[in-house]
Amino acid sequence: MNMEKTKNTICAPPINAAASPMARILSDVRWLMAQPRGSLVWMGTQRDLVEMVNIAWMQRAVIDSQGRPCTRKAMADRIFSVVGRPTPNHIARIVSRIGERCSPDLSMLARYARLAGERDIIHHFIK
Repeated sequence: MNMEKTKNTICAPPINAAASPMARILSDVRWLMAQPRGSLVWMGTQRDLVEMVNIAWMQRAVIDSQGRPCTRKAMADRIFSVVGRPTPNHIARIVSRIGERCSPDLSMLARYARLAGERDIIHHFIK
């Protein structure tokens, strides 16, 4: 994975700003998984992070060392360790609640679509 690092700033991998919101979320999830444990702070909600993990898991976008799609739990464990938060115990329950939202405008896909013109959307959610 090609990442730039400059003076305590970790830059997300370059991605075409015209890429779909889905492609950008998948790229950002892969990037998050490649970061060292405890190296980032997640500024969004736990639900936002679980939603991103779930999207990548449903797309089978992350592969383990043996070429199999990563489990949702393994992805969540890794990403939550990167942002220094404990992994939620009931990911499936959180995913279910995400699906019951009153407004689809709150979804990560909708927010990524609204921020589509920006280079590094993930930086709205991390520091």
